[in-house]
Amino acid sequence: MVFRFANIIDYFLLFQIYFRLFSVLIERFLQFIDFKGLKLAQVERDLGFSNGYLGKQRDRKGSIGSNAIEKIVSAYPDINVYWLVTGEGEMLVDTSSTLKNVFIKCPVCEDKERLIKLLEDFIENQKITIKSQERTIKSLDTGYKQTSSG
Repeated sequence: MVFRFANIIDYFLLFQIYFRLFSVLIERFLQFIDFKGLKLAQVERDLGFSNGYLGKQRDRKGSIGSNAIEKIVSAYPDINVYWLVTGEGEMLVDTSSTLKNVFIKCPVCEDKERLIKLLEDFIENQKITIKSQERTIKSLDTGYKQTSSG
């Protein structure tokens, strides 16, 4: 498989999408905390985050990863995962419909799957390049040994 320049652009765009989505997600979670009347410090403790983590991420326009999202969804089963990720729909769900909520296919998931596929392709291309370079090194090394011994 030949690595094309267009794939680099795809990787870059997908990383931008990923970062943008997860940085907006923190704003939504902070909205949820405010709506529920929860104390930020207590939420951070409950989720196992360091003191000030959520505020720092918000102030830096940072993002939170999938591990944090899993903790949030586990701790707050009434939060609508689809709303948290996309901003669409209602903030809260009936806790009896939480399982239904988790299995909704969302655009973010599709982007994530596309990013994973592109990264897997990139890794395969890197493996091919490494093998080629190893063959070149071996060939040069053999040639060097023959020249220096002869």
